[in-house]
Amino acid sequence: MLVTEESIKLDLPKKTVDDPHHAFVFYNPVMQFSRSISSLALSVSKASRVLDGLSASGARGLRYYKENDLDKVVFVDANPDAVKTCKKNLKLNKVKAKVLGQDLNQFFLTTEEKFDFIEIDPFGTPAPFLKNAFACGDKKFFLSVTATDLANLCARKEACFKYYQSLPLNIDCTHEIALRIFIKKIAQEAIQNEYSCKPLFSFYKGHYVKAVLYCEKYVSAKALENIGYLNYDPETIERSFSSNPGEKFGGPLWIGKLQDSEFLKKMISLNKKRNYADKEKINSFLDLLLAENDFDSPFIDLSQLADHYNKSMDFKMNELVSKLNKKGKKTTRVHYNPYGIKTTASFKELRSSF
Repeated sequence: MLVTEESIKLDLPKKTVDDPHHAFVFYNPVMQFSRSISSLALSVSKASRVLDGLSASGARGLRYYKENDLDKVVFVDANPDAVKTCKKNLKLNKVKAKVLGQDLNQFFLTTEEKFDFIEIDPFGTPAPFLKNAFACGDKKFFLSVTATDLANLCARKEACFKYYQSLPLNIDCTHEIALRIFIKKIAQEAIQNEYSCKPLFSFYKGHYVKAVLYCEKYVSAKALENIGYLNYDPETIERSFSSNPGEKFGGPLWIGKLQDSEFLKKMISLNKKRNYADKEKINSFLDLLLAENDFDSPFIDLSQLADHYNKSMDFKMNELVSKLNKKGKKTTRVHYNPYGIKTTASFKELRSSF
């Protein structure tokens, strides 16, 4: 069955298109947004040697190759059906590249090739692949990782501790907590492999979290400064980042910046030049990420705040944001939640603004 996605065509089994989560070869059309926005990040990174780990149908790696100036893409997947489909799709798109039917961890540990951009996009947690990914990265490289096990990152304490060595906190900003736990795990693996890492671009959307990080072969004395906790007071529902855990907390997690603002600005500029189907959505999304990056505090869901203090939400979100900004309290909406904001206003000031 022929499918077109932006710059590429894919020849996929009918089962893959009709029921991707139960097919032998995985392709999820919902992830087109992620592939588009990640292709922008790859272009801005100026990386040229890409590893598409867990490549499945080859959609992501093919788009990376067709949309960017790359020297090579190597596709790796342990599923023989996926390897066959990927090879077919490379031929369909007139792309010559290496496709390997191999366990990704085995490839990481046995290959002599080095890459400056490594993609890990598994079904579920990426945790089993993170440690070994550094084995085939350059001294300076970009690591692009997706996690779809949000239930673990948001609520399942035992699973979250098993895979991420952190405790989740299921409150209104749980998706930001999930993203920060996810990035902390990557940073943790980087340190153990004598790398430092910095998030350039990261987000939550629907059923997954995604991050692209810059990794460099050295460990700074300040490597642990961005790892801490989100402390939460259930009486007031106030929350803050701290280097130490409070009575009720989520973490350890990443408490540093989630984006690099200059990197995002370059992505926004490039998006305007590409004719993606999701161009306008991507632009609005990146604008929100850029605005959020000016704040060092977690977001607050105003609907939860209103409910907790028996307040009425008889206002429009944009009007409230504008009202707070005019009062000198810097405020922005967030990508996590339609009722979420980040603000310099105190909780007392927020309550009185309703």
